[in-house]
Amino acid sequence: MRQIPPPSRLLTIAKICGALPLIIGVIIFGLWVWTRSDGLISAGIFTIYGGLASFALGSLSLFAYILAAKKSAELPRPLVWRSALKAGALLLSNFPAAFAIVVAAILIETRYTVTIQNQTNSSATDLRIHGGGCDITISSISPHDSTSRSFWIQHDDRLKLSLQLNGQERTHTIEGYVTNGQGGSKTVTIDQSEQLSTKCQEAGQDAPSKVGQRP
Repeated sequence: MRQIPPPSRLLTIAKICGALPLIIGVIIFGLWVWTRSDGLISAGIFTIYGGLASFALGSLSLFAYILAAKKSAELPRPLVWRSALKAGALLLSNFPAAFAIVVAAILIETRYTVTIQNQTNSSATDLRIHGGGCDITISSISPHDSTSRSFWIQHDDRLKLSLQLNGQERTHTIEGYVTNGQGGSKTVTIDQSEQLSTKCQEAGQDAPSKVGQRP
C-alpha cells in the first residue's frame, strides 16, 4: 500500500497550490498592462484553468492533511485547525483575485484614450470630446502643450472634438464610428498651420491619461 505523505508535506502542497497561481496571475497581468501583448492574454486564460486544477489539488491535499493530522498525537488540534484555515483562505483567495484581474483587464481593454497636442502658438479653449454617450470638457490647452482623457464608449456614434482656436470654432472627427466596449487610443494634433489630424497610438504607449467619464 502506498504510504500517505506526512501532514506537514500535505500542508505545504496545499499552500503552494494556493500561492502559485496567485503569483503567476499577478505577474502576467502586470506584464500585460505594461506590454499589451496578445500572448499574455492567452497565458492569463491558461493560468485561470491551471488555477482551477491547482485549487482542486490543494483542496485534496488540505483535506488529507486534516485527516492525517487528526491521527497524529504530536500535532495540537488548535494548531491543525489554524494551519488548515490559513491554507484554505489562501486557496480561496484565488477566486476574488482572478475576478478582480479579469474586471480590471476588461476595463483597461475597453478604455478609449484621446490625447490632444497643441503645436500652435495660441491656446486652444473650450475643448469638448463628445459622442458615443461621452461628453468630456477641457477648459484650455496652452501653446505647445498636450493633455489626455480616458473614457468608456457607451453606444454607437461618431466621436468628435470641438474647440475654439483664435476666436474660431473648429470641429474635428476623431473616429467615424465607435461602439460600446470599443477601446482605443487616438492622438489629435493641432499643427502649426492650425490643421487638425488624428493618428492611432500604439498599445502600451499611451500618454498619461486622466479619466474623464465612466459608465
